Amino acid sequence: MNVMKVFLTLLALSSVGALAAQQRGMTSEPAVMIAGSEVRVSYNSQGTVLDGKHLVTAVAYVYDNYRWKIHDVELSAKGKNLWEGSFVVPAQSGFVAFKFQDSFSTHSDVIDNNDNKGYLFQVYNKKHQLMPGASIGKAAFLTPSVMSAPGYMGVNNYFDPTDKDCDRSLLKSLVDAEKKSYPKNRRQYFYEEVYLYKELLGEHASQNIKSTLSEIARMNNLGEDDLFNLSFAYLFLLNDKEKSHEIDQMMIKRFPKGRLARRKAMEIPYSVKGEEYFKKAEQVKQDFPVMEFYRKPDYQSYLYSNFYRRLSQELFDAKKYDQLEELLKEMNSSMIEDAFLHQPKQSMKFPDRDPHTYYQIALRYIEELRNKLSFPGNTAGSGLSPLQARYQHRQTFNYYLTVMTELARRTGHYQQAVELMDAIPIEERFNYDPTGNEAYVRCLEQLGQEEKILEVLKASAAHNKMTPHLMEMLKTYYTSSPQAPASSFDEYLYSLKTPEAKEELLKHVSQGLVSDNYTPFDIEDINGGRIRSEDFTKDDIVVLDFWATWCAPCCAALVGMQMAVEHYINDPHVKFYFVDTQDRATKEQLNNYWKEKGYHDMLIAFDEDTPGTHDGSRVYRNLFPNASGIPQKAILKNGKVRYRASGYQGSPSELMDELITVIETLKKENIKK
Repeated sequence: MNVMKVFLTLLALSSVGALAAQQRGMTSEPAVMIAGSEVRVSYNSQGTVLDGKHLVTAVAYVYDNYRWKIHDVELSAKGKNLWEGSFVVPAQSGFVAFKFQDSFSTHSDVIDNNDNKGYLFQVYNKKHQLMPGASIGKAAFLTPSVMSAPGYMGVNNYFDPTDKDCDRSLLKSLVDAEKKSYPKNRRQYFYEEVYLYKELLGEHASQNIKSTLSEIARMNNLGEDDLFNLSFAYLFLLNDKEKSHEIDQMMIKRFPKGRLARRKAMEIPYSVKGEEYFKKAEQVKQDFPVMEFYRKPDYQSYLYSNFYRRLSQELFDAKKYDQLEELLKEMNSSMIEDAFLHQPKQSMKFPDRDPHTYYQIALRYIEELRNKLSFPGNTAGSGLSPLQARYQHRQTFNYYLTVMTELARRTGHYQQAVELMDAIPIEERFNYDPTGNEAYVRCLEQLGQEEKILEVLKASAAHNKMTPHLMEMLKTYYTSSPQAPASSFDEYLYSLKTPEAKEELLKHVSQGLVSDNYTPFDIEDINGGRIRSEDFTKDDIVVLDFWATWCAPCCAALVGMQMAVEHYINDPHVKFYFVDTQDRATKEQLNNYWKEKGYHDMLIAFDEDTPGTHDGSRVYRNLFPNASGIPQKAILKNGKVRYRASGYQGSPSELMDELITVIETLKKENIKK
C-alpha cells in the first residue's frame, strides 16, 4: 500500500471519528490535523450537556515539541446551538485534545469532554506522517498517573480519573509506535515512557525502566531538563537515591544557574532576618530573574510564589513601601493576590494596626493587579490558558476591589470607596463580598447619595450577599413602604433573588440532605443544663453548629447563624445549639466572646472527650464520621441526621437562607404525612 493509500485510509478512519464527534458535539474541518495549518472547529451543543447554554468556551491541550501547552479556541455563536472558531495547529505539535464548557472558569460544573472519552487528535505533517509526539503524547494524555508524575507539567483537569480506565494494549502500541518512528527523540520523551511502563507492567516494570534510564544516561550532551527528569525517575520510580544524588551533583556543576541551583538558592534560611535577608533576596532575584521563568516556565513555579510571598511580607512589615511597590511590578497576578491576602487584607483583621499606614500601598496592589489582568506571565506554571487566567484573575481582582472598598471606608476615603466598587461591572458588582456591599452603602450615606442605596440593597439581596445591617435596612424599607411589595418580608426577599441564586441554593441544599442514624448524646450547655437527644420530639428540628474559638471560618459564620436564629426566634420546634468542639475555651471566655459580638439566644454547648482520649470531639465524630475540619453543621429530625454542611462561604445571608431552606423542606415532610 503506497503512502497516498495509507493517508486516504487514515482520512476515512478520521472521518468516521469526526462523524461520531459531530453527533456528540465537535467537528473539525479538515478532519485531519496538519501541523502548522488552520482548522475550523465547530461545536453543536444540541443533545450535549451544554445544550441551551448561553456561552460555550473551548480550550486545546497541545503536546508541542514534547511539552504540554494550553491554548484558547475562541468560539462565536452561529445560531441557537452552533458555535464556531478557528485553531492554528502549532507547527511542532504532535497531539491535540479539545474541551468545551459553559464558562472560562476552571471549576465549571458543565464540561463536555465527549463522555470522558475525549475529543482527541493525533497530528500529521504535510507528508501525511504522524508528527513527533503524536503517539507518546496521546498515551501520556490518556494516563492520569503520567499526567501527575513528580516534576511533570502534565494536564490534570481533562478526564475524570475515577472514571478513566486505561486500555493497556492501546498504550503499549502507542509507546512502541513513538519509539519506532522517532528513536532519536527519546531523550525528550523518556520520562513519559518510563511512567507508562509503570502503568503497563506495575511491579514488573523495574527492568524496563532501568534499561531505558541506562540508555538515556549514556547519551552525550544531556540538557538540564533531561538530567532533571533522569534524577526524578531514579528517585521516584526506582528509589535509587544514590544515583539521583549523583545526577543532581552533575547538574549543579554543569548548570550553576540552573533549576536545581535555583531551588537551593531560594531556600533562604528563615533565621536570616533584617537587612541581611533583603541583601540575600536581592542576589537571588539577580541570579534567577523571574522574567526568564515567565518566558520558559517549569513545574517549580511554587519556588517563585513562596519567594515573592516572603519578600513582599518582609517589605510590608518593615514598611519599606517604595521597595515593595517596585517588587509588585515583577510579580504576576497570582503572586500579588497572595501578597494582598496576607498583607493588607490580613492587617484589616487587627484593630491595633492603623489602616491609614498601609492604605496607599494597598492601592498599589490593586493598581498592579489591574495592570496584570492580561500579563503573559499569569499562565506560567498555572495550568491555565490565557483566557482562563484572565477570567480567574478578573474574578479575584473584583473581590479585592470590594475588600479595598471596606479599607477605603475605614480610612474615610468615601468617594474613592464608591469609585473602587463602581469599577466592578454592574452585573457582578454585588456578588462578591457582603462586607464590601455594606461598606459601599455606608459610603453612599456619607456622601448623601441616598437614592442609590435601595438599588444596592436589592442587588445584594438578589445575589444573596447581605450582612445583618443590610438586612435590617431592607426590612426598614419594606415596613415603611406605603404599599407593601409582598405579603411578607420573607416573600419579598425571595422575590428579589436571581433565578441563578435560587437554583444554586436548591442544588446546594439537595446535595446535603441525608437520612442517617446517629448515636444518642447527652452534653452540657454553658448554663449547666443538659442537652439530650432523647428529649427531642418528633416535630423538633435541631440545628447543631460545631465550632471552636480558634477556627476563623467558624467564628465568621456565627453572624449568619445569628440571623437564622432570629428568623426562628418564635418557633419552639426549631432549636439551635452551638457546640464548642476540639476546644479548651472556658465558660467565661465564651460568655465574654458572645457579649463582645452581641450574640443572643444562641445557646452554647460543650462537646465531650471520646472515652480514653482528650480530643473533645465525641459528638462531632459521631455525627461526622468522615470529616476532619470545622465548621460543620448537622440538622436532626426524628432521630436521624437529615442534613450536613461543611465550611463557610462568606455570606451571612446565604448561610441563613441555606438553613431556612433546609428547615422549611423538613417541615413540609410533616405536612405531607
